[in-house]
Amino acid sequence: MANPLNHQNQMFDQESADEQMSNAFSKTSEIVKNIQLPSADNHERKQTVTYTLRPSVKEGIENLSKQQGYKSTSAFVDELLGQILTK
Repeated sequence: MANPLNHQNQMFDQESADEQMSNAFSKTSEIVKNIQLPSADNHERKQTVTYTLRPSVKEGIENLSKQQGYKSTSAFVDELLGQILTK
C-alpha cells in the first residue's frame, strides 16, 4: 500500500510555506526597526483582555514569543506593546 503522505502526494508545500513566512516576517522587520524584541525577564500582574486576530497573525506572534524565550504569548505581546507605547 502506498504511503498517503509521500512527497509526490503531499498537499502541504513546505517550501512555499517557508517562503510565505519569510516574506511576512521581512515586512514585519521593516515596520518595527526601532523596537527591541523583549526577553522573558519582566514579571508584572496583568489584566485579562480579549482581542480578535487573524490565524496567521496569531501564529506569527506565537512563533516570535517562543523564539524570544517566552512561555506565554500574552506576556510577550504585553512587553512588545509596552515598548511601542513608550516610544
